[in-house]
Amino acid sequence: MSNLSGGMNTNVGEFQKNEDESDLIRNGQTNKIGWIQKRLGYATQRGDDVNTGYKILGMHSFYPTSGLIRQYAVADGASNSDVYTYNPATNDWTPHVQALTTASKCEFTTFLDRFYRVNYTEATASNNGTAWSTTVNVTGAPLARYITPYLNRLYLGNCQVGATEYPSRVYFSSLPDPTTSLITWDTTSTGNWFEVDPDDGDVVKGLGVNANRLLVFKENSLHRYDTNTRYQVPGCPGTVSQRTVKNIQGFTLYLHSSGVWAYDGASSILVSRSIQPYIDGMSSISLGEACAYVKGDHYYCFIGNVINSKEDINEDNVLLDLDISKKAWTIHNLADIPTIFIEFRDDRSEVQYDASDVTYNSADITYDGGISAESRTYIGTKDGQVWQFLNGNSDGGTPIRFEIITREIYLENRDAIKNLYKLFVYTRKGTSLIVQFKIDGGEWKNLGPLNRETTELRFPPGTRCRKVQLRFSEYTTAQQPTLEALSIYYKTETLTR
Repeated sequence: MSNLSGGMNTNVGEFQKNEDESDLIRNGQTNKIGWIQKRLGYATQRGDDVNTGYKILGMHSFYPTSGLIRQYAVADGASNSDVYTYNPATNDWTPHVQALTTASKCEFTTFLDRFYRVNYTEATASNNGTAWSTTVNVTGAPLARYITPYLNRLYLGNCQVGATEYPSRVYFSSLPDPTTSLITWDTTSTGNWFEVDPDDGDVVKGLGVNANRLLVFKENSLHRYDTNTRYQVPGCPGTVSQRTVKNIQGFTLYLHSSGVWAYDGASSILVSRSIQPYIDGMSSISLGEACAYVKGDHYYCFIGNVINSKEDINEDNVLLDLDISKKAWTIHNLADIPTIFIEFRDDRSEVQYDASDVTYNSADITYDGGISAESRTYIGTKDGQVWQFLNGNSDGGTPIRFEIITREIYLENRDAIKNLYKLFVYTRKGTSLIVQFKIDGGEWKNLGPLNRETTELRFPPGTRCRKVQLRFSEYTTAQQPTLEALSIYYKTETLTR
């Protein structure tokens, strides 16, 4: 077997699985064709706790044209929540003393060189990276749960005006003034807003943009809007969480209670059938807390604990991982509970202007002090921490459990008995892996540890079976072991009538 990167398939019979598919890939990724590599963790915390023991309610990255680089987090507290700015000079979080309502999620977006905050309880606010305002570009704006820019306007979904709630309404701003670049809001009965099926018993759960159209997600329906007409996309559900709505390779992916769906600009398709038993085990309580991010050609979606007793699945803190290019799923188990993921173009170059060995007027020195283009992923957690994700070989100091269970391998003829002799395992940095096997659905037995990149293991004498299954596992902080290929040496017994 030289290609192991087909991902997990837990939703078909054994005879229908492809040769490159596995029964389980835990904390492994299919980044390269053929390989399964242990994922990176989050070993670097961003400063101290933002507010120890209190949930991160929102995060945002901001890069105005002034050259500022800002990373913000909203943390809950005993009597109120607050916005904090990360200070790289002190490696700490500075509070804004906003006294926001406890437990109110904050959603952010950037528009017209400012960023905007909504949380449905406080007035919609804007910030230029220096100071908050409830007037600049937000005078008269409704309270809202969701916010996004689209075609030179700002859109707010699931709103409240005065004391009246409009859970199925979307408001939008004016176009920017050509002289001042300011926007205004008209929330009157003939103002800038539209309803999204207000009598269907559902509410707006998120906003997005795809194929030059605004997407409005209710939980069980998806709508697109082109500034003139709203159109319900037939046969497509909406989302359970705004924070799972992410764009990747022309698709908008999002989580519904039925699974992960991909919208292509015209319609949506269910893309999570191969891991349906995990979808079926999602808790309805945690669906609204689901969150996702994209990195490269991977879509990651945190769905919390998964319990499916019919399929013997009981997993904590599950992060689903879809490799879009290979259509391959794996699962990860995190040590912490994320509430949000964001991308942040982090800090500045490591080149220092006071380095004694650098001549700054030399023609060979091309660094101009600009910010690094590297984008890094950060997670905010339920316990008030911010971690750099995909960094290090542990989850905040907790070893990562790496496990691969292959499909049931029949070795050509599924009816014949085979005598198993040797297993060759090809790895990179794989000496921490332990190998087990089971035959014909029996109990797991130890085959041995791996001791080099190519390891030969011998099956016990007299090992006979129709099918064999292999398990590779380790629970360490070892540096990303990778399983590349495996070969089984066997002899088939002659079939008789």
